[in-house]
Amino acid sequence: MIVGHAVRLSHNAGSWKDVQYGRNLKERERRMIEDCDSAIIIRVNNSGVIAENLELLKRLGKPTYLYEYSSETGTAKAGEIDPERIYDPYYYMKEYYRKQKA
Repeated sequence: MIVGHAVRLSHNAGSWKDVQYGRNLKERERRMIEDCDSAIIIRVNNSGVIAENLELLKRLGKPTYLYEYSSETGTAKAGEIDPERIYDPYYYMKEYYRKQKA
């Protein structure tokens, strides 16, 4: 197991190998997703940041296990990501503007 981090690692209870994947949260998450073989994602209350990551994982074809929880309804569901589901309807627009900045 590898623990990824941006600037510094705050917790590593298992003393696992750690890798710095970037200088900020966005860069870290993107590089970790690109580098991983599979992912486990915990999504609470339909987080938009997590939705963007789910779209990237889905488009890269990475096996992903998703646990979703809603504190509003107290419901939870878990399973593989759905390749037909749209997790972030603005994904393409965000990618377009991200590439324009580069």
